[in-house]
Amino acid sequence: MAKLDHPNVIKVYEYFEDGTSISQIMEPCNGGELQHRIDDMFKKGTQQYDEGFICDVMKQTLRALAFMHSA
Repeated sequence: MAKLDHPNVIKVYEYFEDGTSISQIMEPCNGGELQHRIDDMFKKGTQQYDEGFICDVMKQTLRALAFMHSA
């Protein structure tokens, strides 16, 4: 993961391992979790995201996934 460089993949600069855990130094990713925003939308019963926004998120996700599998 530390060698991946793509605009839709969060950069991992360094990682450390010990006997019980792995720690990563990653680039900042502001804005919160998309899953939390989707959950809130369903709880409120409102439609916050239009089809264009959802298509854009899916394109970015699939491009990142394709890049990671080709690397």
